[in-house]
Amino acid sequence: MGFYVDDGLGPSSSPEEARRVLATINFMYDPPGVVCPVVLTGRLVQRKLLPRISDDITHFRELGWDDELPRSVKAEWESWKMDLKEPESIEIPRCFISKNLGVPISSPRLELSAAAEAASSSAKIVAELECKVSTVHHYSDCKVVLGYTQNETRRNSRYVTGRAEVIRTDTPSRSFHVLNPQQKAATIETSTPLWQISKDPNDPVPISP
Repeated sequence: MGFYVDDGLGPSSSPEEARRVLATINFMYDPPGVVCPVVLTGRLVQRKLLPRISDDITHFRELGWDDELPRSVKAEWESWKMDLKEPESIEIPRCFISKNLGVPISSPRLELSAAAEAASSSAKIVAELECKVSTVHHYSDCKVVLGYTQNETRRNSRYVTGRAEVIRTDTPSRSFHVLNPQQKAATIETSTPLWQISKDPNDPVPISP
């Protein structure tokens, strides 16, 4: 797997203006921080063009967006552009993916979070309905969720305790039930021959608490 960081530089014969310099520096996209040492130098150049109010350096404050760079900053800028050629030879034999593509927590905790969301949603729906709801049933295929919600004596982590409390607060006692894996819609669609799956939308899988 290759890793490429676009430096945003292209051939240009126009003078180096503050606008173009800042646009180039902010154009670089490097989430893993692979070329951070190189990018940092460009940030320092930007720091000189946009000093903080509390700084004593004031001779760059009146630099306009379309003004040519001062000679001292221009030298640093040209040097940094030369350094940008070095990262082209960097090779990292690793695969980087976004964290949210995977499960950041354990499966039981993920199931518990889903149960808490279901409890909160059902409580809001019941509150908005104009008719009286006698019973509410929730189903989960994770027995650990039931253990979390029905056990009030064992000490758990703050993560588990908080979500279990949401479930106990927003739902009636014992309203969560274990769902047989064979009753899951995903299981039926992936493990049952197509000709055996009912095509009638009014023929759901029977579920009982």
